[in-house]
This record gives sequence, C-alpha cells and structure tokens, in this order.
Amino acid sequence: MSSIMPDYEYDIFISYRQKDNKADQWVTHFVEALRDEIEATFKEDISIYFDENPHDGLLETHDVDQSLKEKIKVLIFIPIVSQTYCDPNSFAWQHEFIAFRDFAKNDELGLDVRLDNGNVCKRILPVKIHEIDAEDQALYEKETGGVMRSIDFIYRASGVNRSLTPEDDKVQIKDQIFYRNQINKVANGIKEIINALQHRNAESDSNMEQSRVLNKSTPSISKISRRAISVTSFFVLLLALTAIWYFNIYDKPQVLSAESRNARVAIIPFTNNTNDPELDMLGEMAADWITKGLMNFGHIKVVSFETVRDNIDFALLKDSNMRAGFTERTGADKVIKGSFYQQGDEIVFQTQMIDIETGEVEFMLPSVSGEKSVLEGLVNELSQRVMTVFGLDSDENRKLIINDPPKYDAYKYYIKGIEYFINDYDKCREFLSEAIRLDSSFLLAHITMRYSFGEQGRIRESDSILVIINEKFKNPSPTEKEWLDFGNAKSSKDQYTATKAIYKRDHKAFLINYNMVLLSSYLNKPNEAVTACQNLNPKNISFKNPSIARIWFKLYSYNLIRLNRLDEALKVLEVVPPEFMSNLYYGKAMVFVLKNQPDKIHAMIQEMEDQGLGWNLIIRTYLNTSDWYALQGNITSQKKWAQLALDKINSQANGYKINQTNLPWAYYGVGNYEKALSLLHDITETKGRSSYYLSWIGLCYAKSDSIEQANGIISELDSLNTAGSKYGIAQVYSALNEKDLVVKYLQQAFKEDYVFYLGRYDTDFELLSLHGHPGYEELVKPKG
Repeated sequence: MSSIMPDYEYDIFISYRQKDNKADQWVTHFVEALRDEIEATFKEDISIYFDENPHDGLLETHDVDQSLKEKIKVLIFIPIVSQTYCDPNSFAWQHEFIAFRDFAKNDELGLDVRLDNGNVCKRILPVKIHEIDAEDQALYEKETGGVMRSIDFIYRASGVNRSLTPEDDKVQIKDQIFYRNQINKVANGIKEIINALQHRNAESDSNMEQSRVLNKSTPSISKISRRAISVTSFFVLLLALTAIWYFNIYDKPQVLSAESRNARVAIIPFTNNTNDPELDMLGEMAADWITKGLMNFGHIKVVSFETVRDNIDFALLKDSNMRAGFTERTGADKVIKGSFYQQGDEIVFQTQMIDIETGEVEFMLPSVSGEKSVLEGLVNELSQRVMTVFGLDSDENRKLIINDPPKYDAYKYYIKGIEYFINDYDKCREFLSEAIRLDSSFLLAHITMRYSFGEQGRIRESDSILVIINEKFKNPSPTEKEWLDFGNAKSSKDQYTATKAIYKRDHKAFLINYNMVLLSSYLNKPNEAVTACQNLNPKNISFKNPSIARIWFKLYSYNLIRLNRLDEALKVLEVVPPEFMSNLYYGKAMVFVLKNQPDKIHAMIQEMEDQGLGWNLIIRTYLNTSDWYALQGNITSQKKWAQLALDKINSQANGYKINQTNLPWAYYGVGNYEKALSLLHDITETKGRSSYYLSWIGLCYAKSDSIEQANGIISELDSLNTAGSKYGIAQVYSALNEKDLVVKYLQQAFKEDYVFYLGRYDTDFELLSLHGHPGYEELVKPKG
C-alpha cells in the first residue's frame, strides 16, 4: 500500500534495533497496536513500513539494499529509541535514521512541519522505550537539530529501566503512564503531522492552479492600464515580501495559552551539547537572563533563578518524585528548558515548555541561533523570543525588558562571586571585581559588590559603590531597580520593608528567605519568621552554608517557642545535625522547662557528657535552665539549677579551664550578688567596661539594694549611648522597679536596632517584673 500523498512510498517508517525486539517482540506488538489505533483514528488507510528482520550492525562489507532507500521516502519516521538505538555503528542509525533525516531536509515538505495549531515539530516522531544516557540524547539532538520530543513507553519505578507493556495497565501504580494512552498519543501525533502536510500540499496545489488560471485568463496588456498593473504589482510584491519577512525571517511563534501564561514558571539552565566545557555557563546565563526579563512584569509568576540554582538537583525532572520535589521547593507549575549545540560557527538553542505534573512537553519554541563570537547577543535574542511567546512583545513592554546581557566572560566571574557570597566576602569581591573589569556596564555585579560590603557593616565602601551606580546607570530595568531599592532601604535601616517587597516576588528564593527569617525574627514578627523558615529546606541549607544552617535552626525553634508551639520547636531541635547543635541545647532546655519536664533536661545533659561535649557547654546548659525557670517565676528551681552549675564548676575547677563568665553567672543565679560583683569587676579590668558587663554589675547592685551604685552604673551606661546600653539601662531599672523608665529605654533600644532574640525582651527573666505592664505588653506582643 502506498502513501496517501503522491511521490511517497509509505506514510510511516518504523526504525528499530533488532536486539530490542528479540526477547518479548516488543516492537512487533507495538506496531500491531499502533495499526489498530490508526485505523480508529483516520478515515483513510495509512501505510506503515515495518521490517520484522532488519539488519543489526554495520560492517564495511554490507551493501545497503537499494529498495530500502526508496522505502525511506515516507511522511513520518518513527525511531524506537532504546538504550542501544543511538549508535553510529548500527544499521538502523546510519541507513535509516540518518538517511531519512537527509532525505527530509532536501524534500519539498522539509524536516520541520508547522502544525495547524501553529506549533512546529519534526517529521521524526521518536518513541522512547528506555531512559537513555545523556550522551545518546545529545547525539540525537545534534543530528536532528532539536530537542528530543518523544512519546515515552517507559515503566516508572525506582531502579528499573524497561519498556512499558500492555500488561502494566492492569496494575494501578501511582504516577504510572498507561500503554493504551501512549499508543493513542502516537496515533494523534501522526494525525497532527499528516493533516498539516496534507493542508500544506493542498495549498500548494491551489496556488499552482490559481496561477495557471490567472495566466490563461489575463487580457493582453494593451487592454489594461499600465499604471493599474504597476500599482497592483507593487502591492502584490509588498505583501509577498511582508509574508517572507514574517514567516521566514522573524518566524514569530504562537503565544502560550492563557493557562500557561498564568502558571508559575521556572527557567532551567540549558544543557550544553557542544562538547565545549568553556560554554557550560552559557546555559545558566541564558536561563538567568530569561528569568530576570520575565520578572520585570508583575503579572508573570516566575521562580527566581537563585531558587532554581538552589534546587538544581531536582530540576533534572527525571521522574515524578523529582518533579514533585522541584514543585515543592520552588512552587513551579511549568518549566522552560532546552539545550544548545554548535553548527559551524553558530550556536543553536532549542527550547520547550514542560508541564511539571505530567512531565509532558506543552510547547516548542522555534530554534534561535547566533554567532559563537557574540554569545551575549544570542542570549538577548533568546530572551526576546521567550518574551514574545508570553505575549510581551509590544513596544511598551519592550521598555521593561532587562538591559542587554553582560559579556559572557564577565557573567562567569559574577557567578563565581555569588558562590562565595556570605561564606567568604573577600573572595566574592575578587571575582566581582574581575566581572566589572571585563564589563563595566554589568549593573548586577556592582549591586552585589555593594551588598557584600553592606553585609559586613562596611558602610563607607558600600556607599561609594552606590555613588558609582547612581552616576553610571540611569535607566535600570524594574528588576534591577528593585534590588537597588532593596540595598538603599537596608542602608537606611528599613531592611524589613525592603526584604518584604522582594519576598513577594519569589517567596522560595534562598537569600530572600534568609533575610526574611532574620528580619522578621529581629522585628518581633514570629509568624512571618516561621513561614520564611518553612520555605527553606534544611538539607539544602546544611549542604550550602553551615553558618546559615545554625542560624536557621536557632531562629526557627526560637520563633516557635515564642508562639508557644513547643512540640513543633522540639521536632526542629531533634533533627539538628550534631555539628550544629552546640549552641542549641539551651533552646531544648527552654522547651523542657515550659513543658515541665526536668527529667528530660537531666537526660539531655547526661547525653552531652556521654558524647564528650565541652564542659563549659554543659555548665551553660545548667545556667540557661536556671534562667528559664526564673522567667517562669520559679525561684526555687532557678537557684537549684544555678547551684548544680556551681557544684559542677567547683568539682572540675582543677581539670578544666572554666569560661570566665560562667562562675559569676552561677553565683548570680544562686543569689550571691557580692561574689558575682567581685568576679565581674575582675573581668572588666581585662575586657573593658562594655554595656553587657556594666548592666550585669548594675543588676547586682540593684538586687543587693545598693541603689546609689546602681544609679551610677545607669549613668555610665547612658554615656555609652548605644542601643545595647539603653537595653542595659532598662534591665537595671527593672530591678529598681521603675517600670515606666524600663519601657522608655526598651522602646529606644528597639528603635535603634537592638533586635528581638532569645533571652531579650519577652524571654528576658530580668524583665519579669514588667509582665502585665501595658507599655511592656504592647512592645513584646508579636506584630506579625
């Protein structure tokens, strides 16, 4: 049976490796099922070429059957892509797959087909029966010049890589695809391509007939005004040139559906299929710049590229579990991903949109290519193309698109700098300086440089970079301006407002969440802090940055304790890795005190001793427990635990070096203020009279009724004129029962950035006398 279109031998050619049909005749059964499905899909008879005994292996002595060359002349080529198919030394690959590709490229129908819905696909329709190696996929995409858009018949199970069979439909497994449905998809895909080819062929025949009729019926030139012909010819030519420009030069793709445009989308780094490792960062740069471009439009929901990079392992989307994990960590519904390869002196990008829930390709963008020598121009063109499919290509919207990408080498140094941010600011700035040297117009490198100084409190250097930014960059994009405003707000002490504004844009972004955790905690917004903590994955944090992990565990448990969510706080503290636990035992002690479980505190301390933890840490745990009992107004238990600490210190004094502050702390806890004062005066002689030690001395004087000396300490603290000294004054006034003055100085301290923290304000037992005072209760009441 011949093809439904003239000059073609068959409609469909099935290509496969013989070894993939030996054991269970999978390909044979597939073809039989496909024939039945096609009969139910098409009104016409559709012909399929399928050789049940193909060649397998290619030797120099093999002569390719001349008849096979004719059989390759088909409308659609279906390769059965297995673990062995993409093999240049096989007969199927060289004399079927490559042969059809070459035939289709030179055929009048072409290798690429524009479907009736506006999408573009290839006449090669791969059916994939195994997960294949990355090298095989790269080879396939290099030879076809496009992303492998396959219909998969793969059984999904951990540790399994086999083809799906009809028998698998009888067992209902979560997230498993159905063999019957996949057969239907193949038939529907064939129908889409054949319909498009038929319509194209019909239009071509119609145009030829119109031309023939027009030539036959057109009167002689003497009967028509030459001027009319000239005008008509001009407009016909104009329309023709417009059509050529529109379809061939610009090749405008179809706009995404409203559903896809409204979904939350993540841009995944493009895969490098050029075999040139120097271009590895190009895929990241393209994804980053597309993301930043989309973020300029408030109605587009897009995952920040920082969030994508933080969850890059899940972004591989290999299976349903990985896709679900990526959605959980980023909130993404769709992803835009693709690959790029080299063709001569050009780099070619292939791009697609994938639905995360199903893993299916929803949209294919036309390829974008450009000179390898101007990579930033290619990235810019790709970004513009994505803007177009989101319907953002109006003149008004073009003004919002982010400025041109930086030079490629500058971007590589910028990313290296980002990797050292927080961990090593000096190293970070070293790479950022090189990025700026290579491209002084790279605004984001300047902004990040400013942040690095700001995070270290080096305001002079931070402000000097701001001067450069304001002088050099007059028209930042909305996204860039947002980060500039964020930095300005942080410098002017309005960090929370700045962070919250950016937090709305991507509540999953690592650094944004990290700032939100800190600021919400410090500004008495425990509910917001807990939400931000929950948006950060502790495993990723631990892996990326240990110092941030410690802070995350501390602030997460602290805010849960403040909200009286004690069981949740305990769950957080129980999963803390041992290396981060050293400064978190006091948090567990507080939970056990609040739950009235002193036996668990003893058990925890015994475990600490068994693990050989530092003796000072164990003593501090006793002392912290004493403080938490004081906060509950349980003076008996407070003195009991302080005495336990004192006994430990005295019993180990000869064997361990005791931290200098532990001994006065213990004496203070048991109420021996005279001994505590003596030790504190000794400490200040060597360490200086800081607000921390002065407030402690003032408390000892106040509690031992030495009012004149306590007021003298208040005067000394006032002369320091810092936020910490004002908080110290409040503590001493609390011991003197001057409640209104306590509230006054607490308010001043908070206004001057003496932040909420465990052991301050509502968790400070020195302020116990203020509980119930209206001004104090209003100050410590959670604000968010």
